Amino acid sequence: MSNWFGIFIAMLFMAVASGSPARADLIDIHGQLVSSDGSPLANHSLRLVVGTEPEPRGPHAGQRLTTDAEGRFRRQLETKVPRRLKTLDVWFIPHRTDLIEVGVELELLGRPVLYWIELDHVRQGVLGGMDVFLKDGSGQFRQRLKFHSQTHTWSFPDDPNSMLLTGIGADLRAHDVRMTTAADGRRHWIVELRIEKAEFTPR
Repeated sequence: MSNWFGIFIAMLFMAVASGSPARADLIDIHGQLVSSDGSPLANHSLRLVVGTEPEPRGPHAGQRLTTDAEGRFRRQLETKVPRRLKTLDVWFIPHRTDLIEVGVELELLGRPVLYWIELDHVRQGVLGGMDVFLKDGSGQFRQRLKFHSQTHTWSFPDDPNSMLLTGIGADLRAHDVRMTTAADGRRHWIVELRIEKAEFTPR
């Protein structure tokens, strides 16, 4: 009797400890790709990946899309939005944020690059930033453009003859994240992005 009781208690403890698997969130990404004068870039090919997908910095992650006549693209997927601690106005006070990372593969001087966007959703609003990465020796998009602090220009780190660029080739002109909660507790995230494929001036 005591043995069966012990087994029952152990199984009950395991069930409580494991819990039910967390339900995935729904992420709905709405984006627009425009040129430096604000006109839409229609029928433009890109690859869209979310940071929680398998091997998000890999060359085959995510989904390839084509912009419509207004330069717009859209992707929906189910995944769990992670949280992290981030310092805001006071460096020693961390704030808990919901983090959505979006990668957009475009071309820069004929080379594929991955523009990596980090969106931290907090109660006060959304913090957004974008960086650009090239493929490293393993084929992952993890190598940054080389920044020259004296001239405030960028170049390809693996090409000593690379021309100097006055920018990274694109800018995150607008971003927004909204979250609603369904009756069953599931979270629905709406992400809006406006990316300008910037012109650059060689130096």
